[in-house]
Amino acid sequence: MRVSAPGAQTLSQINSPGGAAVGRHPGAATGTLDRRTVCMVSSMDWGTPEMSVLSIVGTAAAIDVRDLAAADRAGWDPLWRGYLEFYGAVVADDVSDLTFRRLLDPVEEMFCIVAEQDGVLVGIVQCILHRSTWTTAPYCYLQDLFVSPDARDQGVGRKLIEAVYARADQLGAARVYWLTHETNATARVLYDTIAVRSGFIQYRRG
Repeated sequence: MRVSAPGAQTLSQINSPGGAAVGRHPGAATGTLDRRTVCMVSSMDWGTPEMSVLSIVGTAAAIDVRDLAAADRAGWDPLWRGYLEFYGAVVADDVSDLTFRRLLDPVEEMFCIVAEQDGVLVGIVQCILHRSTWTTAPYCYLQDLFVSPDARDQGVGRKLIEAVYARADQLGAARVYWLTHETNATARVLYDTIAVRSGFIQYRRG
């Protein structure tokens, strides 16, 4: 399955310029896709040229939300490292290299959307599509989300999540979900406005 946007509909058509949520959030009108958007708060485990650019105009320079490109490696690296450092995680260089290649590979059921300001990447969101035993449609796991400290408080995180909602709808995903650490209070303020806290607790080995 390609994880690029399959149709001609662009983010600017799906999103409102005022930043209204895309996708069918709780409380929004439902359409043909009965999608539940779930935010799982517990321990942290945590393409594509067809997507058009969404410009967000605020008090700072415009922010563009688009798909990751091969030329973005130099800008992606510090955001990826910043994300790993935030969670105290260590990932080998060869794993990071493989992850970047997979995010660009149309055969892989993964994708990355970036936020760009003045030609500099200031945010990334990385997702994985996977099957579920509960639905015929896939789920979209939002695995990684990070915004540069210098670009925070500008709505970048919200716009990245909304871009994921739009892509998930285009791909026919039945659910978008993610994890965050219980101590990540700042991010949880945003998550509580854009998704539903499921109440599930994560258990894992390794």
